[in-house]
Amino acid sequence: MDLIIFIGLLLIVGAYIVKRTLYHLHMFQLNSYRLERYFRFLKMNHKKILSPAILFFYGVILITAGLYTLIIDFRVLVFPIIWVVFVVIRDMSLYRKGEKVKKPLVYTMRVKRILLVTGLFDVALILVLPRDLTSLLALSLLMMGVPFILLLANLILKPVELYLKKHYYNDAKKILDSHKDLIKIGITGSYGKTSTKFILETILSQKFTTLVTPHSYNTTLGVVITVRKSLNRSVEVFVAEMGAKQNGDIKEICDLVKPDYGMVTAVGPQHLETFGSLSHVIDTKFEMMQAVKGNNKKGFVNGDSSNVREGMKRYPDVNYISYGSKEDNKIRIENVKPTVHGSSFDIVSDKGRHSYTTKLLGMHNILNIAGAIAIAMELKMTPEQIATGVKEIKPIPHRLELKHQGDYYILDDAFNSNPTGARFALDVLNQFDSGKKIIMTPGMIELGAMDMEVHLEFGKQIAGVCDFVLLIGDKKTKDIYAGLKEAGYPMEQVVVLKSVYEGFGYLSKIVTKGDVVLIENDLPDNFNE
Repeated sequence: MDLIIFIGLLLIVGAYIVKRTLYHLHMFQLNSYRLERYFRFLKMNHKKILSPAILFFYGVILITAGLYTLIIDFRVLVFPIIWVVFVVIRDMSLYRKGEKVKKPLVYTMRVKRILLVTGLFDVALILVLPRDLTSLLALSLLMMGVPFILLLANLILKPVELYLKKHYYNDAKKILDSHKDLIKIGITGSYGKTSTKFILETILSQKFTTLVTPHSYNTTLGVVITVRKSLNRSVEVFVAEMGAKQNGDIKEICDLVKPDYGMVTAVGPQHLETFGSLSHVIDTKFEMMQAVKGNNKKGFVNGDSSNVREGMKRYPDVNYISYGSKEDNKIRIENVKPTVHGSSFDIVSDKGRHSYTTKLLGMHNILNIAGAIAIAMELKMTPEQIATGVKEIKPIPHRLELKHQGDYYILDDAFNSNPTGARFALDVLNQFDSGKKIIMTPGMIELGAMDMEVHLEFGKQIAGVCDFVLLIGDKKTKDIYAGLKEAGYPMEQVVVLKSVYEGFGYLSKIVTKGDVVLIENDLPDNFNE
C-alpha cells in the first residue's frame, strides 16, 4: 500500500515540480538569464511565488512526513493526499485564473540544456530516495528548491555557455569581416531604436538590399544570430539595433559589427535599476558614438534631446549630424501637420527643403523618420527615393498604432512605454475631437529612483487629456493615481483593475461610438503584480 501511495504522490508532485521549473525558467529567460535581474524578480514576487496555499502545502507535507515516521500508519495521509491534489490542481500554472502569457517560454537550445541538467538532478534525487512515504520530506524540499536547482544548473552550464557564445561571436565576426563593401549601421537609444530600425529599412530598401535585426533583437546574441542566419552576399546595408542593460553592452556589439554609421535616438530614464544613474545611461549609449569616431564615420543624434546634447559635450571627437525641430540641428523638422490618420512635415538641410507625408502618428515618430532621412541623405539617396520610402512606412505594431475597433478607435502604444513617448501619445490622443478619450495603462518600468516622479507627472498629464482612466495594478500605478488626484481629476472616473484582461472586460462596458482608447504600455509577464 505504501508503495502505491508513494508512486501516486510521486506522479502528482513530479508534475508540480515540472510546472514550477518551467515557470521559473520562463521568468529567468524574460530576465535575460541575468542572475541579478532574476533575484530582483524573486524579491518583487515572493508573495506570488510562495502564496499562502503553497506554504501551507509545504507545511502539510513536512508534518505528514514526520507523523508517518513516528506513527507508521497510512491513515494519517488521507487528508494530506487530498490537499496535495487540490493545491497542485489549483496552483499548477502560477498565473492568476484567466491570465494569459504574453510572451511564452521560447525553447531555445540554452533552455533545453538547462532543462536537461535540472531534469537529471531531479531524477537522480528521486532514484536515491527510499521507496516509502518518509521521502515526502525530501520531495517537499525539492519542490521548494526549484529556483535554486535552476540556478545550480545555470552555474554548471556556465562554461558551456561561455564557450558557445565565444564560438558563435567569432563566427559572426568572420562573416561580417568578409563582407568588405557592406555598409553597417548601428542604432541605439533608451527608446525609439526599434521603430527607427524598421523605418530606416523601409527607406533604404528603395535603393539598397537591406538586412535589419528582426523583431526586438538588440543583444549581442540577437545580432550574432541575424548575421549567421541571414547575412549573405546580396546584402548591401546591415542595420543592427543595439540595446543595453549595463555599461559595456553596446561596446560589445560595436566591437562585433564595427559600424560605419551610428545613431542615438534618445537618452532617458530607462533601465535605471541596472544603470544606477542617468549619467551612466548617457555614457553607455554613447559607446555607439565612440565606435564611429574618425575615418569618415558619422554619428546621427536626436538633437532635441537634452540628454543626447549632454553626451555630445562629453564625447566631442565625433562627426555629429543632429536632427530634430530645434533651429541648430543640421537636419531640421519644420511645418509638422498632424492628423489622426498620419502626418506631413518638411525637412530642411544644406541640401534644401523637402516635404514628406507618412501614416505614422506622433512627434516622436517624426523624429525617428528624420533620423532615418538623415542617414538616407548621407548614403546619397535621391529626394524622390526618400519620399517614396517615407510614404510606404507602415505603422509599427504596438507603437502608437491606430486601430478601428468597430465603432471606436484604439491607439495601441503597448510596447515598452517611456516618459517621452507617453507624453507624445497623449498629445496624439488629444487631437481626436469626438467621443470620450480613455487611457488604460499599468505605468512604466525600470525607472529606478525616478519612478515616483515620472508617474506623478504622468498622472497630471493624463488628467489634462483623458475623460476616463483605467489603471492596471494598484501597486505600480499608485503614483499615477496620486498625480491624477493632485491635478484635481474627478476620481470617480478612475478605475484600478488587476490585469489588462480585466481592463478590456471593463472597457467593453464603458466604451461608446466615437471613443478613442489609448493603450499605454503592457508589462511583460515578469512584472505582473
